[in-house]
Amino acid sequence: MAIYTLGLHQLRDRGVRTLQKQESLLPFRPMKAARDPGRQTCLRIRVSAECCSITNMAPHLPNSSGICLLIVEPSRMRCDSLVKRLVSTGSFKRVVGGVTFAAAKRAAVLNCADVALISREMQEGKERACDLVQFLAALPRPVRALVIGHEWQRLDVIEAFSYGAKGIVTSRDADIQRICKAVACVHMGQVWASSEHLNHTLEYLAMKSSTNRREAHAKSSLSRREKEISKLLAKGASNRDIAEELHISEHTVKNHLANIFEKIGVNSRVQAALRLVG
Repeated sequence: MAIYTLGLHQLRDRGVRTLQKQESLLPFRPMKAARDPGRQTCLRIRVSAECCSITNMAPHLPNSSGICLLIVEPSRMRCDSLVKRLVSTGSFKRVVGGVTFAAAKRAAVLNCADVALISREMQEGKERACDLVQFLAALPRPVRALVIGHEWQRLDVIEAFSYGAKGIVTSRDADIQRICKAVACVHMGQVWASSEHLNHTLEYLAMKSSTNRREAHAKSSLSRREKEISKLLAKGASNRDIAEELHISEHTVKNHLANIFEKIGVNSRVQAALRLVG
């Protein structure tokens, strides 16, 4: 099945007449069929206000990988173009296109997508592309996500993989065949990224692991009293509150806090609270 947001005028341009019913069986000739002009693929087309669902009904596709692909792209024009090109390769069992987070989430759940190709430009209010990556990864039947962007900075790469992306694609360098290869790679459980992008991620993970070990060691070096004060500090207690709770003077609390700051490597109560909570 291929579900995408092609307008009816685009479907008519491919020889499809105006749909009279919500679901119809119509012929469709993929671009690769140029070598075999007589070959056609029968599609089930389901039209709604938001999208057009196209199911490839051919029992055996010579180039099909059996992958159900979800495309998430905020520009309707780019979404239409990308989905139409991917459907035309004959490489996928199903392609689903969505231009909103809600449509993408429904499509992922209802159509059992295997892989999602998500534009890094997706953003609705506070929700961003990485949030969708995280949502798809947490589904009962997880959807592996590829994130596609025009260019990638180090922090962008780290964020994408930190949220659960299985690969990243640079759109300006990716033709349609390269995208198909990336999708197939991720579907097989591999990671799709350049050596540079992988190095960024590995360096970050190594640095984070080292930092976590140092923080764990620093916390373990706190005395029993310092740990009691740390717990109260993390809850937002003032020096007076801590003194009253532990039946000690505020001066003693200040001395303990100075020792705690030095051991965990911070300079303020706010930094200490964040470090202790983390």
